Amino acid sequence: MPSRFLQNISLAVLSLQSFDCVRSPETVPSTSTTVSIATPTIQCDMCVEAITTAVKALPGVDSVGVDLNTKVTVVRFSPSSLTQTEVEESIAKAGYDANGKARDPRAHEDLPACCQVPSEDAAKNSGT
Repeated sequence: MPSRFLQNISLAVLSLQSFDCVRSPETVPSTSTTVSIATPTIQCDMCVEAITTAVKALPGVDSVGVDLNTKVTVVRFSPSSLTQTEVEESIAKAGYDANGKARDPRAHEDLPACCQVPSEDAAKNSGT
């Protein structure tokens, strides 16, 4: 009988030790970095798609979310594969401003008309 009791105690201790090794998702160390990038020149859903496509093409990107209302792009990526600067450069090369990094003018000109930010001269001439 005592040996059965000791077996049960041993199993209970082993179970508790095993349980301690299981972590909830919140406590598992993250290998990703999440950044928010101001993308103030986005105008429409086509802009959202263009930025999403450009950023998802980068190595190490886990997810991309572009909010048209707040004009903020949230990117989760592996910092061992990519930097925030490289994400910003990708957005700029697609024709959009990113955290103060100016858009590529040629890429911007190639965007559909609805995605292009009116120039200051055009805005003055239109009376806005």
